[in-house]
Amino acid sequence: MMSLQQTWKYNSIKNLLQSNLDKHTILEIFFNDNNQGEKIPSNLGSALSNCINLKILSIHLENNKINESDVSVLCFGLAKCQNLEVLQLWFQSNNVPQQGAIIIGSTLKQLVNLKSVIISLDYNNIGQLGASKIVSKLANSSLLTSLTLWLRGNKIDEQGAQNLGSALAKCQNLQNLCIDLIDNRIGVKGANSLGQVSIDCKKLNSYTLRLYGNQIGNQGALQLGSLFEKSSQLKKLYLSLDKNNIDDKYKQQIRRQVYRNKRIVHININFQYY
Repeated sequence: MMSLQQTWKYNSIKNLLQSNLDKHTILEIFFNDNNQGEKIPSNLGSALSNCINLKILSIHLENNKINESDVSVLCFGLAKCQNLEVLQLWFQSNNVPQQGAIIIGSTLKQLVNLKSVIISLDYNNIGQLGASKIVSKLANSSLLTSLTLWLRGNKIDEQGAQNLGSALAKCQNLQNLCIDLIDNRIGVKGANSLGQVSIDCKKLNSYTLRLYGNQIGNQGALQLGSLFEKSSQLKKLYLSLDKNNIDDKYKQQIRRQVYRNKRIVHININFQYY
């Protein structure tokens, strides 16, 4: 009879360091809003370098003033976790710059057994290339089927969104994709590029795209509708488009376009933020 693997949860770096690191297979780490006066990134990186049997890892480091140097030492340890299959990095409301995002991407490329990845970099400063650099490092992953990127409030513009869309299109094994770009400024071309992903990713069957407050306008909405109408494999679509200067008649038009695609059996197009 197979024994259930135990999930270990830590909110003290001291307790984590004193645990049997090489025995952990499922680990949840909570150091958000750090007020312990501890050097979390370096100590955590050191601990992770010994977690050689980890399969599932979730790290919460929200609101910790994490910078490029912190990301570097943390990812050095993370790269040692070669058996990881599921990874969640919750780094929202920090000081992660574009180079920090590139370091994260390079680390993910080394974790060849990843099947599911969630990365939250909401309200950092990853720039126009940060998100696409993370995704581009995953393009050749043969096992990765599920990807979620939270990228709110990073000042990503049209070019940044186009870079991201181009990188996502190369992730040909993705089945489930969630992209949250709320409160950026991706514009019409950025919206078009992200809509194109629903056509280019041939195995994609579930797509969540949150674009609240991105200045895509009527034209951007129509282009999204046209692309989702053409998708040949998509079965589930969630689309958030509030605060984009879309007139009512164009809201109705995008709904008609998407609903004409009978392959999509679950549709939620939202023009109200909640």
